[in-house]
Amino acid sequence: MASESSATSSPPQRSTSDASGEMTRQQLYSFQHAQWTEARETELQELKAKLKAAHKSWSSEQELYHERHDYLEEKKRKAMKAGKKAAKLAKKESEEGKEGTGKISNLLRRVSTSLGGSSGCRSRSNSESRATDAAPLARTGTGASIASRLRSFSFSSRGDANKDK
Repeated sequence: MASESSATSSPPQRSTSDASGEMTRQQLYSFQHAQWTEARETELQELKAKLKAAHKSWSSEQELYHERHDYLEEKKRKAMKAGKKAAKLAKKESEEGKEGTGKISNLLRRVSTSLGGSSGCRSRSNSESRATDAAPLARTGTGASIASRLRSFSFSSRGDANKDK
């Protein structure tokens, strides 16, 4: 009887494994849950690393895009400023009767060079250019040709440039 009373006074102890050495159902569940949790945590860390790398790549691409855009805007602004200067000079010379001097040709060549090349500007097609440039050229002479030539260039974000032929 003494052994019976000690058995009833303490709760029965579950062994970690049954007689054949296998884990109990609860232990198996806990073990599988721990493995699943660890795998999800590892997967989450990998995804976070990939997201961070993708964001860094995207950020650097955005920075390069904005730098290129700022560069092209500055180049366009300088070209427009040079074009306005050329138009003023042409107007002044036409008033003085000095049309066709070397100053205008050199200035116009500099403006064309700054607008052309790999600057990111592209010109209109030849048919557009002929249709819109003919009337101003006929009306006011050299000043209009410079102004119309400047208008024939438009800003392109790609950086491709095609000169008028």
